[in-house]
Amino acid sequence: MKKIIAFLLIFTILAVPTAFADESASNNLQSVLVTVKTKIEVPDELSEFESNVSSYGGKVFYNFDWHTPDYEKSLSVTADGEGNITNYSNYAERVSEKKLSGKTKTEIIGYADSFIKKAFPEFYKTLMLDSESYRANGSSRYSFTYQRYINGIPVKDNFVNITVCVSGNDTLYIRNMSANIDYNTSFLGSTESIDNYVEKYKEAFPLELVYSDEYNYNWKETGQQRTNTVLIYQHKDNLAGFILAETGEIVTEDIVNDIFREESANDSASGGGASEKGDALTEQELAEITAVEGLLSISQIESKVKSLPYIKFPNGVRMENSSLYKNTDGEYIYNVYYGNSEKGQYSYVSFSVNAKDGKLLNYSCSSNPDNDVTLSKSQKNSAQDKIEKFLLNVAEKEFNGTELSTEKETGSLVNNYYQRKVNEIKHLNNGIRVTFNAKDSVVTQFSLNFTDGVFEDPAKAVGEETAYENLLKYSPITKMYVKTGGEYKECYTLEQNGVIIDALTGEVKNEYKETPGNIYYTDIDGHWAEEAAIRLSEIQVGFQGGKLDPGKAVTQEEYLRLLASGVYGTYYSEYSSEALYESLIRDKIITEEEKNPTSTITREESFVYMIRIANLEKVAKLENIYKVTYADGNKISPGKIGYCAILSGFGIIGGNNGKIRPDATLTRGEAIVMLYRYLLNM
Repeated sequence: MKKIIAFLLIFTILAVPTAFADESASNNLQSVLVTVKTKIEVPDELSEFESNVSSYGGKVFYNFDWHTPDYEKSLSVTADGEGNITNYSNYAERVSEKKLSGKTKTEIIGYADSFIKKAFPEFYKTLMLDSESYRANGSSRYSFTYQRYINGIPVKDNFVNITVCVSGNDTLYIRNMSANIDYNTSFLGSTESIDNYVEKYKEAFPLELVYSDEYNYNWKETGQQRTNTVLIYQHKDNLAGFILAETGEIVTEDIVNDIFREESANDSASGGGASEKGDALTEQELAEITAVEGLLSISQIESKVKSLPYIKFPNGVRMENSSLYKNTDGEYIYNVYYGNSEKGQYSYVSFSVNAKDGKLLNYSCSSNPDNDVTLSKSQKNSAQDKIEKFLLNVAEKEFNGTELSTEKETGSLVNNYYQRKVNEIKHLNNGIRVTFNAKDSVVTQFSLNFTDGVFEDPAKAVGEETAYENLLKYSPITKMYVKTGGEYKECYTLEQNGVIIDALTGEVKNEYKETPGNIYYTDIDGHWAEEAAIRLSEIQVGFQGGKLDPGKAVTQEEYLRLLASGVYGTYYSEYSSEALYESLIRDKIITEEEKNPTSTITREESFVYMIRIANLEKVAKLENIYKVTYADGNKISPGKIGYCAILSGFGIIGGNNGKIRPDATLTRGEAIVMLYRYLLNM
């Protein structure tokens, strides 16, 4: 049946007029489609078919979509001109709503391996699972990555990301797959490596001591500024690259037209607005009114900006909008925009100023540069003199704390960047940028970025050698195939780029800390909690330390952390004790009066917390509708029978020898089994 459908699909494509320019294009579409269908399965119910062609980076990509007539279910595939699949999305199945599927990690990875083998028949042997990438994303979704290796060496930026899901009927299927593989390229054979590659690398990519701004996440609690200035070591010009394994020569990676690209968006802040006068205003409201009343008017702001040397508004521009907002330092800032689109010629001016004193912070205007001229030496000198005159008027104090870092001419435009220096050390992302049109003697772009802070004495910094040693402990130099000069060559590079060292302590500042993982147990072999413990450990839920200690009493905090990590997300295992309780008290899982982190808890207390996190407490409190048949049911506290009955009904608790033991202390093994059954059944 599938062969007949495939034939009809191809016939339909060739018979219906398309957007292709010639017969060879449609023939190639047919060839790609046939190749793709040898690699994937298309369910019979997806009877409708559509296709389109796109191009990116000089390459043609074919996009295929199979779906039901009502579009409720669909399967989409993107492939290049040779039938290599780059994207796969399957919405023909419904993801199970279970928090934990009945499938093991071995089954899930095995299913993905089978898909990879069929989808990449020529390359699957070079794709190896990155075991550390395995993640359970909740609701029966599991994501992981396959890295490409040649001669046992990883190939930079060559990988396959895949998401396996479990459907409502407990069937595995591939939900999404994206492949970034360089198919048409060559790899140089294994080479002899230089002996002193570490020293060669350090010599090629030295560190530099700089000041950097760091956001203070606890600024409210500490009463400090939102941004702190810190002294750090980073690679010079933030550049850490590649050296050839054979010679130690620095090489540059080829620019690759990535198939997938993240879009970025610019956020803009705006404020202002009016409010009606109230009969009673708070002190804060009155203070705000007083502060705003003391600000400059728009007309005063405009006059100040226009009076600056080499600032000229284009003819005909009129103010179209303005906004007033308070920045993170509590300063009021005006954003003002002027425009003119008459006679089909658009021109504009926009700027930001401090609303209290009129200090210019950013400026931009339309201009008419001459791209065909080359400035003479005297013209360059004249432009530089005018730029300096402008800066001395606009930001004399800041300008005197900078040095010219970048100077570039493009036609009649002179683009300068003045790097801020403190104690003769660069302050990253602090400086002044100016663009000057020498033809018209006007400033067309200006931005000022200076942040206040406490600047540590660089004499207190550890030596560069110590900093580099600590950097390499965290991010060792490794061998990798890198594409340079059209071929993949063996290179040495860092395992991780962008590592920053605290210059005062020598420690890594931006160390990536994953959710505590690698949960495993050495003491569960043959234990009745073994299956539950293993299944939860596969999704990184459980107890740290390598041992379950199944018979040991669990503390209140341990149980609540385990419960929240399984139900809400593994990030709860990272929470401090205070943050954990604050969150769970807010969610009404536990009350402030019940809080006792280090105490043990009874089984009955664990029933209550579990019912609350399932949002069933209101139902559990209903009276005279529940019945339990446990031999020791009389030991259940008044009002708690509903909690016990609901969990029993879902198979989460079952008793032992006919007894539920509500007043017994809960053990770690019992806690694991309860959570496992909860995630499977609720």
